[in-house]
Amino acid sequence: MPWYIRKIKPGEEEAFVSFLSAWVTNVPVEERFRWLYEGNPHGKGEIWLAVDTMTEKIAACTAIFPKKIRINGSMVLGCVGGDTYVDPQWRRQGIAAALHRATAVEMMDVGIELHYGFPLADNFQAKLKAGARHPGHFTTAALYLSSQPLLKKMKLARVIPSILQRALDATMVRAMGLLPSSVHENGYHTEHMTSFDTTFEAVEEEITSSFAICCVRDLPYLKWRFFENPFNKYSILGLKDKGGALRGYVALEVVGNATVISDLFCLQEETTVGSLLRAAVKFAVSHGSQSIVTMVNPEEPLGKYLLRFGFRPSHVNQLPLIVLTALDCATVNDLKNWHITAADLDV
Repeated sequence: MPWYIRKIKPGEEEAFVSFLSAWVTNVPVEERFRWLYEGNPHGKGEIWLAVDTMTEKIAACTAIFPKKIRINGSMVLGCVGGDTYVDPQWRRQGIAAALHRATAVEMMDVGIELHYGFPLADNFQAKLKAGARHPGHFTTAALYLSSQPLLKKMKLARVIPSILQRALDATMVRAMGLLPSSVHENGYHTEHMTSFDTTFEAVEEEITSSFAICCVRDLPYLKWRFFENPFNKYSILGLKDKGGALRGYVALEVVGNATVISDLFCLQEETTVGSLLRAAVKFAVSHGSQSIVTMVNPEEPLGKYLLRFGFRPSHVNQLPLIVLTALDCATVNDLKNWHITAADLDV
């Protein structure tokens, strides 16, 4: 065989980063490697390579990034997959499937019990061939805050003055009840956060354990993911109760004309979820966003709250969840048990 699979060797990091640079072109690859592969507080990234048998030159790669996960309240070390690339001259030889098979077997050697992800179409079948389970699909969903897309569709956007369009948008958002008010908040309020302190630890465990499957958000992870991330600029809105105790948060990014909910972390209660979503709407409106976009599991209670709030699921952009695990646990096969957000993907 002209190629074989093995783990990366010490001293090959520079060659690996160089190989990645052919595909990862939107950010500095070396800085991304240091943050994502080496800085993750739940564990360093694990890398598998397909290499030329004669020259040892890298032909393809895949990686997994450790994640602490609670399943039915018990902690396991899981991971999310990413960075699967095959050099064009080595494609159509079954290399991607072989990489995923190696990952499925050898991840247990480093203590990882469960691998989840949302692979691209080219990698989805390779994951299934490697033994992955497919509980179902997540989807993207959008909450529209502006009349401008509709006006453009009706070819009226240039006819109506921009000042009137803004007034229409403000009226629409207020009429939909999407902004914070004393009627909805029941004593909750939100604050912009620049850090999490130790008082959040007990709340984090309570919230994480309220989901059948949820990635752990301990303090080192939160610091690394949101405040030390060199590529994503987040605004964190913390939800506090009457006594000032933190009860959850929402992590937001402004991308073009949209505000993206990268993480929504709170108990699965309509009042709590609604308070954070209305705070997100207020933030989006203040930043001139025309919509709020997020990833939704339509089967879990939290996802259903978002849909009732007014988020419209995409019927085109479906995201297939795959799971690789030797755990004999029916929980992982049921889509409604999975609480995964964009922040849990990292890659």
